[in-house]
This record gives sequence, C-alpha cells and structure tokens, in this order.
Amino acid sequence: FILWMKDATTQRIVFVEPHGMLNARAYAQDDKAQLHETLAELEREMASSHDGEVRLDSYIVSATPFEDLQPRYEDGSWNVERFAAHHILFPVRNGSYDYLARMLTAPGA
Repeated sequence: FILWMKDATTQRIVFVEPHGMLNARAYAQDDKAQLHETLAELEREMASSHDGEVRLDSYIVSATPFEDLQPRYEDGSWNVERFAAHHILFPVRNGSYDYLARMLTAPGA
C-alpha cells in the first residue's frame, strides 16, 4: 500500500507492506525490512532538487504476531520497541502501543 499525506508545504509518502514474517529471520538480509533506510538516502538526494519537502518512509505491518515472531527473529532478543525502531510494526492498538499512530507520525515530528 502507499499512504500519501500532503499539506501546504510537505508531502509524506509511506510504503506499507502487510507481511507475514514467519520465515523472516534476519533484518540484515531482508531488503523489504530495510527499505526505510534506502528511502531515507533517496529523500536526502531528492531534497536538493525538489521544491517543497518530500518525506519518504516504509513500514512492515507484521501479520505474524509478536509472540510468534520474537523467538524466531535474529537471536530472539528483539522486543516490540526494537522492531518498531526498525519499522516493523504489529497491528495492535491499545494504551501503550498504537501501530497506526507510529506510521502516521513522521519521524522527528
């Protein structure tokens, strides 16, 4: 999915991948999981040639629940916050965790 948010001076384009991750085992070898890093580089390159600000980002929304993914991913030590820091979110909305709020709020905002 592509989420496009626009106001008078800024456009934010966010790629959202609903993705089962049972077979995902290493962030370092997962191009899809690392896309947000590649987009950050592209955003910097675009900044010098574009009028107005264009922000690019991406997230994986894991169809695999945290409890199932955590013991299988990397060395099993990743917590919810570490996944979120690497733009891997779980479709949960409660008082302490809201995946939609994390996607809709631009980093640094």
